[in-house]
Amino acid sequence: MRRAVERLESSVLVPLIGFGVVTILLAALLLHVICSARFKLRHNSFFHICAIGYVFNIISLLALDIGKSFAALGWMPAVVTQTTATTRILHFALFFARCGELHTTVFTALNRMMAILLPNRYDQAN
Repeated sequence: MRRAVERLESSVLVPLIGFGVVTILLAALLLHVICSARFKLRHNSFFHICAIGYVFNIISLLALDIGKSFAALGWMPAVVTQTTATTRILHFALFFARCGELHTTVFTALNRMMAILLPNRYDQAN
């Protein structure tokens, strides 16, 4: 029974790691495009919020999806998973990233709401 659970766990976690890696690569690519000098709208507040959100998403994916999956699969040394310092750093990164994701979602919604409800003021500000 235990072996079946481990097999099921690894069959779920390995694709999760792959999905996390692909998502990190896409977020890094979008971040690079937004921050590049050739991107004409990079000074727009919406794209600033998006860039900050991508950074938070990358931190969150590294800490949660990849970090915890590696530990659950036993791909990390026991020293790393059994120390309280590593656990505290991981939990801080998760808390920081999740709060940042929430804030960027709220700011994105406010930004879009201002662009729709007050288009003249929004164009002057950007």
